[in-house]
Amino acid sequence: MVGSTSHQNDGYALAPEDPNPPRRRSTLLSVCPFILGNEFCERLAFYGLSTNMVMYLTRVMGEDSGYAAVQLNLFEGTCYLTPILGAWLADSLWGRYFTILVFSIIYFIGMIMLTLSASIPGLTPPPDLYPTELQSAALYISLYVVALGTGGIKPNVSAFGADQFDEADPADRREKTSFFNWFYFSINLGSLLAVTVIVWIQENISWAVGFAVPAVCMALAVMVFIAGSGRYKHVEPSESPFSRVFKITWAALRARRRAAAAAAAVFPDGDNTSGSARNSLHSNGQRVRFDPMPTIYSMGRGESESSYSLREPFLPHNNNTTTAIIDNRDVDGTTTAGTGNSNGYTTMADDGVNSAARKASLAWMDSALEARSPGGALSFTRQQVEEVKLVIRMLPIFFPTILYWTIYVQMGSFFVVQGAHLDRTVVLPKGLGTFEIPAASLSMINTLAIVGLIPFYDKLLAPALRRAGRPLTLLKRIGWGLVVCLAAMLCASYVEWYRLKLFSEGHVIGSAQGNGSVVDMSVWWQVPQYLLIGLSEVFTSIGQMEFFYDQAPDVMRSCSMALQLLSVAIGSYLSGAVVWATQIVTSKLDPFGFGWLPKDINKGRLDLFFLVLGGLMVINILHFIHVSLKYEYKAVEHIKRVAPRRLPSSGAGGGPPRPRTAPMPSTAPSAAHPAVARRIQGSAADSPAPQPYGRSVTFLPQTPAMPAPFR
Repeated sequence: MVGSTSHQNDGYALAPEDPNPPRRRSTLLSVCPFILGNEFCERLAFYGLSTNMVMYLTRVMGEDSGYAAVQLNLFEGTCYLTPILGAWLADSLWGRYFTILVFSIIYFIGMIMLTLSASIPGLTPPPDLYPTELQSAALYISLYVVALGTGGIKPNVSAFGADQFDEADPADRREKTSFFNWFYFSINLGSLLAVTVIVWIQENISWAVGFAVPAVCMALAVMVFIAGSGRYKHVEPSESPFSRVFKITWAALRARRRAAAAAAAVFPDGDNTSGSARNSLHSNGQRVRFDPMPTIYSMGRGESESSYSLREPFLPHNNNTTTAIIDNRDVDGTTTAGTGNSNGYTTMADDGVNSAARKASLAWMDSALEARSPGGALSFTRQQVEEVKLVIRMLPIFFPTILYWTIYVQMGSFFVVQGAHLDRTVVLPKGLGTFEIPAASLSMINTLAIVGLIPFYDKLLAPALRRAGRPLTLLKRIGWGLVVCLAAMLCASYVEWYRLKLFSEGHVIGSAQGNGSVVDMSVWWQVPQYLLIGLSEVFTSIGQMEFFYDQAPDVMRSCSMALQLLSVAIGSYLSGAVVWATQIVTSKLDPFGFGWLPKDINKGRLDLFFLVLGGLMVINILHFIHVSLKYEYKAVEHIKRVAPRRLPSSGAGGGPPRPRTAPMPSTAPSAAHPAVARRIQGSAADSPAPQPYGRSVTFLPQTPAMPAPFR
């Protein structure tokens, strides 16, 4: 009978005449636990490895404090660089599921190698001796295998979790917000267990066991992720924005070289032609000037006193139109007529987004519009070139944020070394004895500070400033974070100066496991510097993430968010370079050859090193103020597309589905959507078609407020 037959709907056999079909399974409860379990185990493994690594390098491997800090900085920098590779593979070739799986296995292999390097006799040096080449190779190869493994997980797990939810389903939309809450809870729980339980095992039982536990956790992460394979939804890979940025930039540079060769042929050396004529070429009756040197940005006022303009280096400007080279092709490749101006150049009237990008962009990249595929078709549209420009225009803000991360990573290296030379004894209540806090465990103060300060900023400080008429823009937020970071360095320098003073006066209570004496000074003196670093994250780290996310075109979000990861990576590498240079220079100036950062910091001047970092931050803050005062926010709405869903009939007050647009932020207007460069209104037909870009390293909740190291 027809009434007894059934059909498949979302995996369930439903009778057509059944007025109350069974409820579909909850995505959050049936699918996401496998993803959340993977993330929890992976983060516990990572922080169980990295949080106390500087102590392993100095105590077990016998390295100097400075050398240990350099190696840790290089490792952490690589951990934030490889996610760009992982995001590209997921978006372009493998998809997120296969990328996460492959890199999780690589990660696990690295953890096994690290555990073996700490367990097998002969792979660690005897006490008070430096490691051999074999011993160093066993350790560092395993670390960089782990760094490679984390590159495929960090940028893809949150996006893969978001893939599981159907935007057309109201229940799924609600559950997706809950997913991100549980996602960040898993991260923080894994981190908390790592900096307490795992670090305690390493300090009090053995390093081999302390590395074996994270390795077991990583094995569980792989197994849990595989266990959910039959339930996952998959998004097919497409072209990555990273590929598009590279292709357009490369095409523009090649076109410039060809133009330079043509200019050299027309005006050979020794020609008496004037410079202005020599820099002018003619094509189809249009005069186009050529500037042989591309520039990222030039400092100077734009159309308003407060604007920050990425100047086109070879085109005139006026207050009414934005001048640009026009190739007589519209966004879709069709031919349009340009308008002329009194200077004889072809101009394009201000059309919103695209003209804003050209006004503050690298005009030399317009050369990419002439690139052609092997079949002779044009390779890139105006829209695609403008998207890349809008990403590149954020570079002047990107560069000053690098030094923030250079200072931030000191929390995992020299803050821990400093804490190991302080009194870490805690008296337990009711006569239960004493307990020695691992120096690395103090980093949980930073985490707790962030958890407490984010609601304070979001619910109290920011609204109060808005009511007072002094709202914090994103750039102001970043700038104040840099100032707080400077205060953290000054605080750490003072603590170290006072610690050395007590040491010189003989206030010593014990040994720091072969690396010098412990000073009779409580480790709680370090609390303010950890709190200040946490406060700086609330301002700079989260502000930087929101700035890059907000000021990029929608389809290039992953490139803009990659700038966040890249700034952490470069900052970590820069920290290693600064530490290395400081120790080299100061050891030559020190008559005893210890330098500022020796194995026993009681013989060094770590306080002066912190002051050097503070001095660099002062210069960095001045530069940041200079560029941020000239930056012009882009005030065009982003487009938020959702799948169509059933609405009430028109008689019930409903109507046809309309596109949903995200509200424009009040403090920092969003970047332009790169398609048509106009405010989106009206029906769905007005919206440009979705672009085939991947979105790894971009998927964030509505309030992307989470501690920086956990992203």
